[in-house]
Amino acid sequence: MKIINIVNKKQIDNIKFNQNQILYIDSIEILKEFFLHISSNYNEKMIPINKIYDKIDIENIMIPDKCKILDNFGYLNFKLDNFLIIYDKINCKQYKEYTIFGYCEDNILIEDFILKNEIVELIDLKFKNNQLNIKLKTNLNIQFIFDLYYKYHNIIFYENTMTQILINKLKQVNYTISTAESCTGGMISSQLVDYPGVSDIFLGSIISYSNKIKKQVLGVKKITLEKYGAVSSECVKEMVDGLYKIMHTDVCISVSGIAGPGGGTFLKPVGTVYFAFKIKKQIIVKNKLFSGNREEIREKSKNYAIYFLTQHLMSIEEG
Repeated sequence: MKIINIVNKKQIDNIKFNQNQILYIDSIEILKEFFLHISSNYNEKMIPINKIYDKIDIENIMIPDKCKILDNFGYLNFKLDNFLIIYDKINCKQYKEYTIFGYCEDNILIEDFILKNEIVELIDLKFKNNQLNIKLKTNLNIQFIFDLYYKYHNIIFYENTMTQILINKLKQVNYTISTAESCTGGMISSQLVDYPGVSDIFLGSIISYSNKIKKQVLGVKKITLEKYGAVSSECVKEMVDGLYKIMHTDVCISVSGIAGPGGGTFLKPVGTVYFAFKIKKQIIVKNKLFSGNREEIREKSKNYAIYFLTQHLMSIEEG
């Protein structure tokens, strides 16, 4: 969904109502022109805007009665069929430069949504193994942009690295963490210990690369490996349970996958990776199919583990 910055009447005249789009407007005059255009071109029942929203200085303007208005972050969101109109009530016109970090599994979305939108000035963009590092300028509330990107394209943004956000959150809720890694070979734990102060929450890691270590150290059952294989939901569940029995951490992560170039099958091709996250008493199992070479698959596996856990923990209140 493309974002268009509407700054003149000609742009309004060229709007195609059958296309999904986000329209950003920061002028009351342009907003008036837009609704006048709607009144004369939209084949729906029209009502005065004041009947829906009476906190804006627009008189004698009619809008479709099914238009939904949300007042949030200093912006008005007008939701109507295929498009969303965003009106900036504050309109500070003060551009600020930001360095932001993110996660996205679709590079096409990055190109279509970030490079082609008109509400930010892109300074630099790095996208590798599903991780984003972006420098941009905008006069919008940066959290509003984060929410917009996530809502419409599931692109996650933070004002710090995901790993730092994760460590900060673990400290905030007073959770400890440990890992049991197979295909990533310690990359998740290595990423964590790159950050000073992580010893407050990180207890350790078990590199269970071979099935022998999975059985002897983590307690994965022989029948599990024979029936389901090391790359399976059943195996990572037993790995994470075994890890908890050793480490007794609040959060446990296990990962097992096929990084290639060999080892793949029709049912489990190269790039298949299973994850288990034990958070207190809850166990969540995820499986992903990553593209790329061996190094890229392992990097994407590490990045996904940190991304998923970060997102899940963000809803937990401070302990």
